[in-house]
Amino acid sequence: MKTSNFKTGSARQVLEKWIDYFVEKSSLPYAKLDVATSYGTTRLLAVNHENKNLKPILFLPGARTCGIFWDLNDHLHLLGDNYRIYLLDVIGQPSLSSGNCPDIKGDGYGVWLKEVCDEIGFKKGICVGASFGGELIFKLAAIEPSLIEKAVLMNPIGLSFISLSPRTLYYTLLPIYSPARKNIRKFFEKVVFTPEERLDDEKFEMLIDYTENVLKNFDSQAQNPIKLGDDEIKKLQSETYLIVGAKDGLIPQHKTVERARKILPNLKDVTVFPNIGHGIETQTAAILKLREIL
Repeated sequence: MKTSNFKTGSARQVLEKWIDYFVEKSSLPYAKLDVATSYGTTRLLAVNHENKNLKPILFLPGARTCGIFWDLNDHLHLLGDNYRIYLLDVIGQPSLSSGNCPDIKGDGYGVWLKEVCDEIGFKKGICVGASFGGELIFKLAAIEPSLIEKAVLMNPIGLSFISLSPRTLYYTLLPIYSPARKNIRKFFEKVVFTPEERLDDEKFEMLIDYTENVLKNFDSQAQNPIKLGDDEIKKLQSETYLIVGAKDGLIPQHKTVERARKILPNLKDVTVFPNIGHGIETQTAAILKLREIL
């Protein structure tokens, strides 16, 4: 299926075909799950959902992305077949979950995540979050910390805020105000990826397709992620592992690492990849590190 086939239909239909493309390409046999929550229907992609004897892993994606971003490079099969895997579409984000979204400063995201965990039988397991997904792990810990056996934070926001440098702001805001493909391309090339980690040409063009559809056709009501206070961060009491890219153009990782070491109650390890940028969830090196942690 060529990328041009994704551009017909409503914004949701285009998105669903886009996601299905990567699901079909994946080595893992994903099943689609829709679960009911007080914030509306939530979509997950699941592997081994019926085998409740396996340890569950919940993957939380970044803002303006969806769950399948964790497997764009078809590397989650490297974790083996010994886990229940869930890729979550976050409410309020451009995904196949409901558009309802909580106040970012309240406990709504944590309540929603607990409801999702209850629905899928996630009693206690591993939570892995990239960027905004990392902040969501803190939100869950504030509501039901017992659900989190291990937390793996990859380029998380919450410990620090996005960079306010003129360069970062320019390339980040450029496609929002002018969502032409050339401007979206600049954002990914200047802020998200380094030359060493860039996706292959087909996947990169499809990533631009996704973002173009999101910026032009989705009316997201979600608030921007925020820097969290010390008290909220300290509620994450489980084993915590921090994995960051030294060349992250969006979040100043030295500040993230410094604050994590200072206030996270149970920080076990910090890994810094020298040539990885913000798009860390697409990088096989990060998944191999996750396998080592597991």
